[in-house]
Amino acid sequence: MKRVTMKFLILLLPFVFAIGCTSAPKDRGVVARTCGTTPVKSTDLEAFGFSVPKNKVLVMRIFASWCPYCKEDLSEIGGHFRSGDFTPETVQVLLMSHKGSKENKATFDAFLRNSMPKFGIPPSAVQVVFVDKNHAELSKAKAASGDPMFTGWQGVPFGLIFGKDGRLAFRGHFTTSPQFQDGHYLFIKELTQETCPPT
Repeated sequence: MKRVTMKFLILLLPFVFAIGCTSAPKDRGVVARTCGTTPVKSTDLEAFGFSVPKNKVLVMRIFASWCPYCKEDLSEIGGHFRSGDFTPETVQVLLMSHKGSKENKATFDAFLRNSMPKFGIPPSAVQVVFVDKNHAELSKAKAASGDPMFTGWQGVPFGLIFGKDGRLAFRGHFTTSPQFQDGHYLFIKELTQETCPPT
Protein backbone atom coordinates (compact mmCIF):
# COMPACT_ATOMS: atom_id res chain seq x y z
CA MET A 1 0.00 0.00 0.00
CA LYS A 2 2.81 2.42 0.88
CA ARG A 3 4.51 1.80 -2.48
CA VAL A 4 1.28 2.63 -4.38
CA THR A 5 0.73 5.79 -2.33
CA MET A 6 4.31 7.03 -2.98
CA LYS A 7 3.99 6.37 -6.72
CA PHE A 8 0.68 8.25 -6.78
CA LEU A 9 2.20 11.22 -4.93
CA ILE A 10 5.19 11.34 -7.28
CA LEU A 11 2.86 11.33 -10.28
CA LEU A 12 0.72 14.05 -8.70
CA LEU A 13 3.58 16.49 -7.90
CA PRO A 14 3.90 18.06 -11.38
CA PHE A 15 0.19 18.90 -11.36
CA VAL A 16 0.44 20.49 -7.91
CA PHE A 17 3.36 22.70 -9.04
CA ALA A 18 1.55 23.63 -12.26
CA ILE A 19 -1.53 24.72 -10.33
CA GLY A 20 0.65 26.77 -7.94
CA CYS A 21 2.32 28.65 -10.80
CA THR A 22 -0.82 29.40 -12.79
CA SER A 23 -2.99 30.46 -9.86
CA ALA A 24 -0.86 33.48 -8.88
CA PRO A 25 -2.91 36.68 -8.58
CA LYS A 26 -2.91 38.62 -11.83
CA ASP A 27 -2.04 41.96 -10.21
CA ARG A 28 0.79 40.76 -7.98
CA GLY A 29 3.22 43.68 -7.69
CA VAL A 30 0.81 46.29 -9.07
CA VAL A 31 0.78 49.38 -6.86
CA ALA A 32 -1.59 51.69 -8.77
CA ARG A 33 -3.32 50.34 -11.86
CA THR A 34 -5.08 53.59 -12.78
CA CYS A 35 -4.12 57.27 -12.92
CA GLY A 36 -3.50 58.93 -9.56
CA THR A 37 -0.80 59.84 -7.08
CA THR A 38 1.51 57.57 -5.10
CA PRO A 39 4.08 58.33 -2.35
CA VAL A 40 6.87 57.11 -4.68
CA LYS A 41 6.98 59.13 -7.91
CA SER A 42 9.03 58.98 -11.10
CA THR A 43 10.90 62.15 -10.10
CA ASP A 44 12.40 60.21 -7.16
CA LEU A 45 14.60 58.42 -9.72
CA GLU A 46 16.50 61.65 -10.36
CA ALA A 47 18.41 61.02 -7.10
CA PHE A 48 20.13 58.08 -8.84
CA GLY A 49 21.27 60.14 -11.84
CA PHE A 50 18.38 59.59 -14.24
CA SER A 51 16.85 62.36 -16.33
CA VAL A 52 13.13 61.67 -15.93
CA PRO A 53 11.01 62.57 -18.97
CA LYS A 54 7.39 63.63 -18.64
CA ASN A 55 4.39 61.89 -20.23
CA LYS A 56 6.17 58.57 -20.84
CA VAL A 57 5.88 55.18 -19.18
CA LEU A 58 9.12 54.57 -17.28
CA VAL A 59 10.39 51.00 -17.11
CA MET A 60 13.04 51.03 -14.39
CA ARG A 61 15.18 47.97 -13.72
CA ILE A 62 17.77 47.17 -11.11
CA PHE A 63 19.95 44.72 -13.03
CA ALA A 64 23.41 43.17 -13.17
CA SER A 65 25.60 42.49 -16.18
CA TRP A 66 26.12 38.84 -15.12
CA CYS A 67 22.40 38.08 -14.58
CA PRO A 68 20.81 35.80 -17.25
CA TYR A 69 17.25 36.79 -16.27
CA CYS A 70 18.18 40.46 -16.67
CA LYS A 71 19.46 39.78 -20.19
CA GLU A 72 16.29 37.82 -21.02
CA ASP A 73 14.22 40.78 -19.81
CA LEU A 74 16.23 43.26 -21.90
CA SER A 75 15.77 41.04 -24.97
CA GLU A 76 12.01 40.97 -24.33
CA ILE A 77 11.90 44.74 -23.99
CA GLY A 78 13.89 45.09 -27.22
CA GLY A 79 11.41 42.78 -28.93
CA HIS A 80 8.51 45.00 -27.85
CA PHE A 81 10.29 48.01 -29.34
CA ARG A 82 10.87 46.12 -32.59
CA SER A 83 7.20 45.07 -32.77
CA GLY A 84 5.98 48.62 -32.14
CA ASP A 85 4.34 47.83 -28.78
CA PHE A 86 6.81 50.30 -27.23
CA THR A 87 8.26 53.36 -28.95
CA PRO A 88 10.83 55.94 -27.79
CA GLU A 89 7.93 58.42 -27.66
CA THR A 90 5.92 56.29 -25.20
CA VAL A 91 8.44 54.27 -23.14
CA GLN A 92 11.74 55.17 -21.50
CA VAL A 93 13.87 52.34 -20.06
CA LEU A 94 15.96 53.21 -17.00
CA LEU A 95 18.60 50.64 -16.02
CA MET A 96 20.53 50.81 -12.77
CA SER A 97 23.38 48.53 -11.76
CA HIS A 98 25.22 48.67 -8.46
CA LYS A 99 28.44 47.39 -6.96
CA GLY A 100 28.55 43.84 -5.66
CA SER A 101 30.77 40.77 -5.47
CA LYS A 102 30.38 40.20 -9.24
CA GLU A 103 29.72 43.76 -10.41
CA ASN A 104 31.87 46.88 -10.53
CA LYS A 105 32.29 49.87 -12.81
CA ALA A 106 34.60 47.91 -15.17
CA THR A 107 32.16 44.99 -15.67
CA PHE A 108 29.33 47.49 -16.07
CA ASP A 109 31.22 49.50 -18.71
CA ALA A 110 32.12 46.29 -20.61
CA PHE A 111 28.44 45.29 -20.59
CA LEU A 112 27.40 48.69 -22.00
CA ARG A 113 30.03 48.48 -24.73
CA ASN A 114 29.69 44.82 -25.74
CA SER A 115 26.19 43.63 -24.81
CA MET A 116 23.74 46.52 -24.54
CA PRO A 117 23.46 47.18 -28.31
CA LYS A 118 22.45 43.53 -28.94
CA PHE A 119 19.11 43.86 -27.10
CA GLY A 120 17.57 46.12 -29.72
CA ILE A 121 16.41 48.88 -27.38
CA PRO A 122 16.68 52.20 -29.27
CA PRO A 123 19.47 54.34 -27.77
CA SER A 124 17.06 57.28 -27.43
CA ALA A 125 14.75 55.11 -25.27
CA VAL A 126 17.27 53.98 -22.64
CA GLN A 127 19.35 55.46 -19.84
CA VAL A 128 21.84 53.36 -17.90
CA VAL A 129 23.57 54.29 -14.63
CA PHE A 130 25.99 52.57 -12.27
CA VAL A 131 25.58 53.42 -8.59
CA ASP A 132 28.63 52.95 -6.37
CA LYS A 133 26.57 51.53 -3.51
CA ASN A 134 25.86 47.94 -2.54
CA HIS A 135 22.48 46.25 -2.09
CA ALA A 136 22.35 46.95 1.66
CA GLU A 137 22.90 50.67 1.10
CA LEU A 138 20.52 51.00 -1.86
CA SER A 139 17.75 49.00 -0.23
CA LYS A 140 17.43 51.79 2.36
CA ALA A 141 16.74 54.44 -0.31
CA LYS A 142 13.67 56.55 0.31
CA ALA A 143 11.47 58.70 -1.91
CA ALA A 144 11.08 62.42 -1.25
CA SER A 145 7.91 61.50 0.68
CA GLY A 146 9.97 59.35 3.06
CA ASP A 147 8.50 56.09 1.74
CA PRO A 148 10.90 53.24 0.86
CA MET A 149 11.77 53.09 -2.85
CA PHE A 150 12.58 49.41 -3.31
CA THR A 151 10.23 47.50 -0.99
CA GLY A 152 10.48 43.75 -1.67
CA TRP A 153 13.81 43.89 -3.51
CA GLN A 154 15.57 40.54 -3.01
CA GLY A 155 17.67 40.11 -6.14
CA VAL A 156 17.95 41.03 -9.80
CA PRO A 157 16.15 41.86 -11.94
CA PHE A 158 13.86 44.07 -9.87
CA GLY A 159 11.42 46.41 -11.56
CA LEU A 160 9.59 49.64 -10.98
CA ILE A 161 7.10 50.88 -13.56
CA PHE A 162 5.80 54.44 -13.55
CA GLY A 163 2.73 55.59 -15.46
CA LYS A 164 2.76 58.62 -17.75
CA ASP A 165 1.39 60.67 -14.84
CA GLY A 166 4.48 59.83 -12.75
CA ARG A 167 2.78 57.43 -10.32
CA LEU A 168 4.41 54.17 -9.22
CA ALA A 169 2.29 51.58 -11.03
CA PHE A 170 4.31 48.41 -10.32
CA ARG A 171 7.11 47.35 -7.97
CA GLY A 172 8.57 43.87 -7.64
CA HIS A 173 10.10 40.78 -9.19
CA PHE A 174 8.40 40.00 -12.49
CA THR A 175 10.33 36.89 -13.65
CA THR A 176 8.75 34.47 -11.16
CA SER A 177 6.70 32.61 -13.79
CA PRO A 178 6.27 32.76 -17.59
CA GLN A 179 2.61 33.76 -17.23
CA PHE A 180 3.41 36.59 -14.81
CA GLN A 181 6.29 37.82 -16.97
CA ASP A 182 4.10 37.90 -20.11
CA GLY A 183 1.43 39.77 -18.16
CA HIS A 184 4.04 42.25 -16.97
CA TYR A 185 4.94 43.35 -20.52
CA LEU A 186 1.25 43.53 -21.41
CA PHE A 187 0.71 45.78 -18.38
CA ILE A 188 3.45 48.13 -19.66
CA LYS A 189 1.75 48.25 -23.07
CA GLU A 190 -1.59 49.07 -21.42
CA LEU A 191 0.06 51.94 -19.53
CA THR A 192 1.28 53.46 -22.81
CA GLN A 193 -2.35 53.81 -23.88
CA GLU A 194 -3.46 55.77 -20.80
CA THR A 195 -4.49 59.41 -21.11
CA CYS A 196 -3.40 60.50 -17.62
CA PRO A 197 -2.19 64.09 -17.48
CA PRO A 198 1.45 64.34 -16.36
CA THR A 199 1.90 65.61 -12.79
